[in-house]
Amino acid sequence: MFDSTIERYFGASRYKRGLVPALLLLLVLICSVCVNAQDSPGVHIVQPGETLWSISRQYGLDVETLALVNDLSNPNSIRVGQKLIVSVSQSVEYTVQRGDSLWAISAAFGVSVDDIARVNRITNPSKIKAGQVLTIPLGVGGVGVTPYIEYSVTRGDTLWDIAKAYNISVDAVLAANPGVVPTKLKVGDVIKVPLGEYARSLGSTTVPRYIWPVSGGRITSEYGWRTDPFTRQRSFHGGIDIGLPEGSPIYASAAGVVLEAGPKGNYGNAVVIQHEDGLVTLYAHASKVLVKKGQRVVQGQLIARVGSTGRATGPHLHFEVRKNDVTIDPRSIVTAGK
Repeated sequence: MFDSTIERYFGASRYKRGLVPALLLLLVLICSVCVNAQDSPGVHIVQPGETLWSISRQYGLDVETLALVNDLSNPNSIRVGQKLIVSVSQSVEYTVQRGDSLWAISAAFGVSVDDIARVNRITNPSKIKAGQVLTIPLGVGGVGVTPYIEYSVTRGDTLWDIAKAYNISVDAVLAANPGVVPTKLKVGDVIKVPLGEYARSLGSTTVPRYIWPVSGGRITSEYGWRTDPFTRQRSFHGGIDIGLPEGSPIYASAAGVVLEAGPKGNYGNAVVIQHEDGLVTLYAHASKVLVKKGQRVVQGQLIARVGSTGRATGPHLHFEVRKNDVTIDPRSIVTAGK
């Protein structure tokens, strides 16, 4: 029963892939702390006149997280002499799965990309590999704890309506619900609505505006004038070509809405994404497209796989950025990655 409940919360694919088992380990760690609470310096004994709010302020925590860690269904029901966990310093290991990005992992665990990168000495967040073992730091105060409520979708609901009702960003809701397609909500679907600091962290502006769309690879053609590989004539190249093995994952450089997804002439199979700042990114020559027109995607989401469809000499990603329908150098906007 417990397994089926967890699978319902997080989705069958993530339950089987590894993120949820790692989160289950977090629960075990918290329980082990509870057992040894009496001897731990990270325990607060409730005094007369104290409330959960005053205790949370004393330790620099938020009430939601303090209630979650101590399994308090009613934050107003604490009693004098009760022992509360106010410090958890643990970590779990997570093995990177094919298609994962550091941004998706950070959202799933409620841990910032910067914290994961620092602990694992990662200098380039876009360069993680399937099979790589990451140490995920855990703790109280929004790190390693993901306070949220569950919302059951009713007739006529959209993800934007839900986000507006709880005064949080759509990106925060999407980050808390990996795999949810905004245009395919059904009555009865359960959506996790992040709360407090967790919601703010998911919608944080500290996330890079645009990230490198692949992990690894080799630049085979820069943006600008070049000799065309087919005609051998001098021509302008409106993007950057990155050589990678067939099937390598391609990620959304930033959050946005998919304008096109499928065959696109010389570009072969391509994905085109409209971003909120007016820029448009294009990902061409894919072997497989994994998103649909009209779908909203989050930064770092797997959208396609590298291929050689269209006018291509071999498997690679042609990454293009357009401003007012004119191409610009992708390096001018990418703030994280290669």
